[in-house]
Amino acid sequence: MFLFPSKPKIIYDPDKLISTLKDLGKLQNYRVQIKKNGCRAIPSIENQVKIYGRQKTILTVSIEKDWSPLTTIFPNNTLLDGELIGRKQGEISNRLYLWDMPLCGGQDLTQVSYDERYQEMKHLLLSTFDKNSLPVDANSYFLGALYYPEWIAQQFKEVTIGIAESYPAEKWQELLESGGYTGSAGENEGLVFKDITHSLSWNRYKTREIPEQVKFLLKYLKNTNFIN
Repeated sequence: MFLFPSKPKIIYDPDKLISTLKDLGKLQNYRVQIKKNGCRAIPSIENQVKIYGRQKTILTVSIEKDWSPLTTIFPNNTLLDGELIGRKQGEISNRLYLWDMPLCGGQDLTQVSYDERYQEMKHLLLSTFDKNSLPVDANSYFLGALYYPEWIAQQFKEVTIGIAESYPAEKWQELLESGGYTGSAGENEGLVFKDITHSLSWNRYKTREIPEQVKFLLKYLKNTNFIN
């Protein structure tokens, strides 16, 4: 089953957002993730893997690689949401950056909080790593994981599949600094702030803009210290 994802509102000043959330007493509800510069990808696992774009059509660049390794991480009848990276960097689209899972094993998760969906998705990925290595905690991951400030991933032959890391919203500037910025063809193009206590609506009929999710693009950044 295909569902249309929610769409973040655009903001131009993260500091102002943080100040507003503090005033409203909601700052503790928000997390920030890197926004990757790729093609919006919605993988569907129903006996086989199909990767759709935001308009419910097969994402053309997704057929350049074999994405069947998704079936080794997630159960059948699962719907995911993320970004397919590569084409905008002048490469083959071989990196899948995930951040949401509205359906899992046939179970509808759209009415639970984003944090619950995110944690389950991350657990499924981590459980595929080498079980004989270090236990997972805040500072270490199973050997076999590819870890970067913005995501944790695993390589399967020619493709890389990973999940966005999530940080307290007030850490947005540190996240930008650690992730780097290499211009319009780089992988990182901004930030997305999410209220993890909210379900972040998915819709059967169309994409909707919701106030509980906002994005900030680096091209709007007044402080050019982040731009190398």
